[in-house]
Amino acid sequence: MNSFLLKSGRIGTSVASVALLSACGGGGGGGSAPNASPAPAPVVAAPQPEPEPAIVADSTRLADNRLPANASFDNFASAAVVVPVQGAGMTGDRLYVKVSRPDGQTLFLGAVARQGDFSLPVHVPLADGKVLYEIFSDSSSDQIVFGEVLL
Repeated sequence: MNSFLLKSGRIGTSVASVALLSACGGGGGGGSAPNASPAPAPVVAAPQPEPEPAIVADSTRLADNRLPANASFDNFASAAVVVPVQGAGMTGDRLYVKVSRPDGQTLFLGAVARQGDFSLPVHVPLADGKVLYEIFSDSSSDQIVFGEVLL
């Protein structure tokens, strides 16, 4: 019975298609209609370019931070920033370093070893000209040491 319904459904669809074509004047008879006119060409809409997403201020998503049109690698400096941790004279158990750009954007923030100097490769815009650092510890008696490295 299911196969009969399936077949009758297909036949019913085919009959409806033929009836529709006959009513519209199409589907057969090579031009026997007295007022036959050529079918209009289909209108195809040109694809619209997607609008540029708006720049979202203070976003940390990579997709929200677009480069300026004139950006190139020539506009950036690569340097190894050396922070003199050993000479900071901190008494706390843990030492921390914060390295940032002059506009306040943090490039590094983390715990560091007491022995030797801390070195960090950075890539910053040439217009910055310098990188700032802070050395601090977990002791409230230690003073924060501020410094800068010129690029």
